Amino acid sequence: MTGNSWHLSRRSINALIAGAAAWPCSGAASSILSTMTLKRLLLSILEKPGSAYMIGLAYLGSLPPDARTADHLTNAIVCAADCDTGTMRSTEALRKQISIQVRKDFAEGAVVIVAGWVLSETEAQLYALAALST
Repeated sequence: MTGNSWHLSRRSINALIAGAAAWPCSGAASSILSTMTLKRLLLSILEKPGSAYMIGLAYLGSLPPDARTADHLTNAIVCAADCDTGTMRSTEALRKQISIQVRKDFAEGAVVIVAGWVLSETEAQLYALAALST
């Protein structure tokens, strides 16, 4: 054995975990998949994207101008739902991850009221993305 063995301290493990948790928001996932590809994948989980148009349009009206872009919405959804490249390989895996985030939004009170509908923030962002894409 050499004197250069690698020792993992509690601090280095915590740093590793924090880095792994921050990875989806760091742009690493976006660098592998283009924003257009991410947007297309997100829209693919909607059964009827046209049905989301009116609610998405209403939600867009409540957002500040800089948050009304497809890129901003795509990144916000991917980051909030902790989507990594593994999740983005399958529509079913992505649908499941977004569903988990929607339930989490409701549990944490991260909801918005749009046109009389109570939606999670993630749902509303996904519908707004659909409205921008229609």
